[in-house]
Amino acid sequence: MIRRIMVYYENSDNEVLVFREVMVKKKLILVFTVIFVFGLCTACGKSIDVKESTLIFHKNGSITGAIREKLEKNYYSGEELQTYINQRISDYTAEHGKNSVKLSRFATEGQDVAAGEVIADISYASYEDYAGFNEIDLYMGTIPQALAAGYDLSGSFQTTDASKDQPLTDGKLPSDAKATSGLKMIALNEAVNVKVPGSIYYVSAEHIKVLNKDTAQVVMPEGMPEGSTIPMTYIIYK
Repeated sequence: MIRRIMVYYENSDNEVLVFREVMVKKKLILVFTVIFVFGLCTACGKSIDVKESTLIFHKNGSITGAIREKLEKNYYSGEELQTYINQRISDYTAEHGKNSVKLSRFATEGQDVAAGEVIADISYASYEDYAGFNEIDLYMGTIPQALAAGYDLSGSFQTTDASKDQPLTDGKLPSDAKATSGLKMIALNEAVNVKVPGSIYYVSAEHIKVLNKDTAQVVMPEGMPEGSTIPMTYIIYK
C-alpha cells in the first residue's frame, strides 16, 4: 500500500506550504510538494555514495533507505522537517524497539549537498521494519522460504550477465531445488533503485531495469496513475 500524508505549514510570510510524504528504496522516499518549495541547511552523519534514491540491502538483513531528492525553491524550515521525520521514527520505535529504525543522516543545501537537494539516510534493522514503517509490501529470503511464504514465482523472468551460464527456459525459473540453491529473493511493490549484497541473477520480466551487477531499478508501469500500487516485482540474486 502507498501511504500519503499531507502536512500544511505557514512560513513567516504567511505562504502556505505543503509537505507530502510518499511511502514509495526506500523507501521512506520523501517528495516535497509546496506552493513555494524550500531549501535548508542542516546535516548529521556521513552520506552513502549514491546519486539517486536507493534501497540498500545488507548481508546481515538490515536495510538502508538512501533518499536523494530534488527540491525547487527556498521557502521551508529544515528544523520543522527534520523534527517531523524524527517524530515518525520515535512513534515507530516506541512500539518496535529503539534500534528498529534510525535516521543516520539528514542534510540539505550546503555541507557537500547541492542547492535544491535533500539527503536522508534511514537505517532499518530488518525488511519487516522497512515494510512496517513505510507501509509497503517487501520480502527478503531464500527461494524455498519465499515459496513457503506464498510468493508466486511462476511468472516470467529476465536473465542478467551473472546468470548467462544458467539460462531460463521460456523465461521460467527452474523448479528443482538444486538449480536454485544459494539464490535469494527480494520482492517489493515500490518504484525505487534496489542494491543487493551480491550479484543479480534474474529479475521480473516487466517494469524493472538492471543497472549493474548489484543494482536494479523498479519503475512505475507506463500509464499507471501516480500514487498507484505497482505490481509485485522480484529480484533474485546470489
